[in-house]
This record gives sequence, structure tokens and C-alpha cells, in this order.
Amino acid sequence: MSEEIKKPVEYTEVEQASDIPQEKRVTSYIYDKIGLFRYEVVASAPTNDEEAQGSYGCDIETLVKMGVRQAMYGCQFKTLLELSVKENWDNEKTLSELQGMVDNIDLKPRPKAEKGKVAAETKAKARELDSLNIMAKAAGFTNVAEFVVSLQKKAKK
Repeated sequence: MSEEIKKPVEYTEVEQASDIPQEKRVTSYIYDKIGLFRYEVVASAPTNDEEAQGSYGCDIETLVKMGVRQAMYGCQFKTLLELSVKENWDNEKTLSELQGMVDNIDLKPRPKAEKGKVAAETKAKARELDSLNIMAKAAGFTNVAEFVVSLQKKAKK
């Protein structure tokens, strides 16, 4: 049995030359999956209403509200809703759990070393999942999830 080993995609990095000081930068990356480039884009993080008005045309409070709303999009609401249906929660309990997820949003920046560690752990878990999927396919299943469901069905019998 031969295993397909996927090589990680390597992007050519294109960094943004900017006069924005490092402590006032918000950095994001745009990936060109066709040309295999990773572009760095930066924006200013204003610290008062005047800077916010000058850069974005709104006050600092509006920017903060927009940032918190964007962070809420990152919550795993779908997983929680699936669980609530599965466990037959009432609407009040479901709403309480959803609100708890929002109340626990953590926007504290992580140190760069920790980001690297998290990325390495994520890659290791992805490789492990890939190998489990290969084994599940060899056993006649489409993926690990299908295999686990079949085990759960057998356990219920």
C-alpha cells in the first residue's frame, strides 16, 4: 500500500514596505494560490479618535465594535447548534450556551513563539488526520468520520 505524502505548499512572500511603526501595525496576509505568492498587507491601529477619524473616517468606538463583531464570526456556533439539536436543548439553554461562547472571546495577542508552536501542532494534527483518512480508505470507508460512525452504530447494537 503506497501512501501519498502531500508536500506543504510553499508561497513566495511579498512583504509590505510601510512607514507605520511596528507597534501600531495590524498585519494580514493575502494568498494567491495560483501564483503561489503570500502578500503582506498592513493597516494602522489608531489609539485615539483623531487617528481613527483620519485613517478610517470613524471614531475609535466604531472601530472597536467592528473588531469585536468580526471576532464573533470566528466562534464555532455551528458546532454548538448541532450539539443543541442532538441533545434536545430548549431555546433558553441554547441561547445561554451561545452567549457563553461570545462572552469567552479572547482577543489577547499571543506571543510569536506561541503562534509558531500552535502552527506546528496544527500541522502535526493535520498529518495525523491525513494518515487516519488513508487507513480508513484502505478499510473501505470514505474518511475517518464515516469509520467512527460505523463504530458507534456497532456499539449501540
